[in-house]
Amino acid sequence: MPAVSWLKKHLLKVVPIPILLLGIALYFFLFRGHEAWEEILKRGFITVCLDPSYPPFEYTDEATGEIRGFDVELARAIGNYLGIRVEIATVGFDGLYDAVKARRCDVAISALPYDPLLTQDVAFSVSYFEAGLMLIVRENEEGIRSPEDLKGKKVAVEWGSTGDVEARRLKARLEELEIKPYPTVEDALRALKEGQVDACFADAVSAYSFWGREGGVKILSPALVSTPYTAVVNIKNKALLNRINQALLYLRETGFLHMLAEKYFGVRPSNLWP
Repeated sequence: MPAVSWLKKHLLKVVPIPILLLGIALYFFLFRGHEAWEEILKRGFITVCLDPSYPPFEYTDEATGEIRGFDVELARAIGNYLGIRVEIATVGFDGLYDAVKARRCDVAISALPYDPLLTQDVAFSVSYFEAGLMLIVRENEEGIRSPEDLKGKKVAVEWGSTGDVEARRLKARLEELEIKPYPTVEDALRALKEGQVDACFADAVSAYSFWGREGGVKILSPALVSTPYTAVVNIKNKALLNRINQALLYLRETGFLHMLAEKYFGVRPSNLWP
């Protein structure tokens, strides 16, 4: 690249090697992202990777063969905000991060949670959906507003789940707490609705799906254990990350994300993101 060639020619003999390498690294970090965005604009579309095996976020419509879902509509809305066409590429879930790192796609939007262990390899956007562990009670319950109110109560969990683990931790603190394990999260939520227990610990996706389909429950916030879904880009593509963040904040403010939740879950959660 011109800048690198100039550095080699004029500075190699007068600047210590470590400082020279740091300067080159800063150049790539600060400006490569803008070049990547320019490449996207030149080609005229942005490629979004996802794994269509996790409804309602992404799935294949059996009747039409089209890929649909919450994340698909979100990706197209981001494209509309950026004024650029969106092309969807299907990638197995285990290969999504590698696809972003290798630039086989520009961004992955596929119910991917923020992972601090991967921040050296990829960059995460602001969250668009809180999928973490929630406290669920019956819709007419007014006496339970937080985990501390569960002393002396019965809590349903899916056996061996994160909810089970957190309930055991809570029991160690409150002591007077009865944990009722069930084979599935659906069984645990139904036990709550039918009055067999006082509360339930379940992930947000399962809780919203049950709430929208059967009613009779409500989800309290904030999440007991946060699992924020984000968009993921190459760590060098800061320009694209900034634009995606702007788009997501806009889609939050305009109610678009709540509209998607209502369409795909049948409910409008008060706190859809952390």
